Amino acid sequence: MKSWPAGILLAAIWAAALWITLTPEVAGGHGAVHSRFSQMDQGGGGLERHGPVFAAAWLLGSVMIAMFVSLLAWQTRGGRRSWPLFLVGGAVYEAVFSMMCWTYWHSLADPLEASFWGSFPVPVAWLVYGIWLFPGFFITMYVMRFDEWILPEASTRRFEELLKARQQS
Repeated sequence: MKSWPAGILLAAIWAAALWITLTPEVAGGHGAVHSRFSQMDQGGGGLERHGPVFAAAWLLGSVMIAMFVSLLAWQTRGGRRSWPLFLVGGAVYEAVFSMMCWTYWHSLADPLEASFWGSFPVPVAWLVYGIWLFPGFFITMYVMRFDEWILPEASTRRFEELLKARQQS
């Protein structure tokens, strides 16, 4: 596998991290003392606090997901047969993350008019039901294809041969 895709992903992670780091802090961005509970800070408008870094944060999260999926795919021995599953899985994972960000961005415009899925606000529902559960797809791929992609029978035989040779010497 070529190493330039990893270089591009690492450069994008650094670019997003620098973008976030170099963005000037918003006045009142850390909140103000709560009127009833002095130990707790109360945040101001979310759009003012999150707006300047929102695109960079989305980019950072998206590139981290791409790096995660790429590293998983890189270490499988499935060859060209495994790549379509990783591409589809990564695309769906990115779509779920983007939907979580998009619904959160739209909820910032009018936080008092939040819509809910079940007992959660929509962005939180995307997090709980999508971001937290979706890695199960990759876990299932790992379990179902372990003998083919991770430790093929030929590798097991070779390991046993090396072990016997070592024990005999």
